[in-house]
Amino acid sequence: MNTVCFQGHHPTLGAHKKFTNYSFDVEEFMRLINNAADYVLNHTQFIAEQKKRYTNERGRSAGMNSEL
Repeated sequence: MNTVCFQGHHPTLGAHKKFTNYSFDVEEFMRLINNAADYVLNHTQFIAEQKKRYTNERGRSAGMNSEL
């Protein structure tokens, strides 16, 4: 387990529990981030919007080239 700990200080009161002893498991955090990214990248609405955007960009590029 890879854990990161931060010691924090309140801007005017110095050390404060609210800002101290914060830690998280880096590997678990990265696993959750990767799962979220996979979910979004494989979501049907995201894929459809990417295809639409790519088609529109290609169409604009092709249209501009044909007018020259």
